[in-house]
Amino acid sequence: MKYTMLSPDPDEAHAKVIALVPGGAHVLEVGAATGYITERLRAHGASVVAIEPELAAVEAAAARGVEIRHCYVDDLLDDHRGTFDYALVADVVEHVNNPQHFLRTIAELLKPSGKLILSVPNIAHWTARLSVARGRFNYTERGIFDDTHVRFYTATTLEALLDTSGFRVVLKDAALGLFDYPRVPLLMRRIGLHKLIRPAARRLAKVRPALFGYQFIWLAERSDQAPGRG
Repeated sequence: MKYTMLSPDPDEAHAKVIALVPGGAHVLEVGAATGYITERLRAHGASVVAIEPELAAVEAAAARGVEIRHCYVDDLLDDHRGTFDYALVADVVEHVNNPQHFLRTIAELLKPSGKLILSVPNIAHWTARLSVARGRFNYTERGIFDDTHVRFYTATTLEALLDTSGFRVVLKDAALGLFDYPRVPLLMRRIGLHKLIRPAARRLAKVRPALFGYQFIWLAERSDQAPGRG
């Protein structure tokens, strides 16, 4: 289990995806891990069916009193087809071998008016580009080069995936990923320049999300002509 804690930072993915879920919504949370987002959604009044394929994470959640089902999205089709207002898929798609089938299944679980909330790492973030330009594509324990990622996405390839999976993007935002920036030099801290990093990063991510957005935070709706599952 790598991810077990909620990040309260308003510029990062957890806070941003939670903010997109209205109170009272019926939500499918896919890849709920140990339930740290599940808890927050339920506290805000959402009805959440949370699922997670890793048994250890499900057991850790249960030890804290958070109910999460140990299953996959396909296992929900018989009983939950067309029932959810929102599907929250936070940092999951990059771990999926067949993302088109995965997203088409989620489309079937949503109501016709249902929405998909995604957070996906941006392989074209400036830190990743710089690393590759230096000849380095080293897997890491966490972050964009997480060693459990099986696919990598740019804004263009992610939108193409959604389009072929029965979704149309209606809102785009980006997390900053300041936790993964290089350490601020001591001299900058002494003269106070480090205080400018967050507002500057926020502005750059808004203007050029494909370059400065660390994670894409997107809201998508079911398209009118969703293709059949393959």
